Amino acid sequence: MKNTKLELSVGIFVMLGIAALAYLTIQVGTGSMLNGDTYLIESRFANAGGLHTGSTVLLAGVTYLAAGSRITMTESAVDIESLIGKMAFGSVDKDKAQQETK
Repeated sequence: MKNTKLELSVGIFVMLGIAALAYLTIQVGTGSMLNGDTYLIESRFANAGGLHTGSTVLLAGVTYLAAGSRITMTESAVDIESLIGKMAFGSVDKDKAQQETK
């Protein structure tokens, strides 16, 4: 009898933990836990590194921008797949040689 009470309480505790984890996962995924004011800022990248339209973006350290501002000095994400492909097939040296001749 004592073991069944213990097992039941442990089971309830684990289920509550799983429910809390699921709730927090959904809240963080939708961005509703951030609770900050949001506004639009425009920037253009040649390669956004998997960022899609409408994705939530946090820009740390930049607080001086107003709503509707445009970031003009951007740097594209490094495309790891293309770098690995260039190294695997030896085209890195060709690209470097072409840049040196120009």
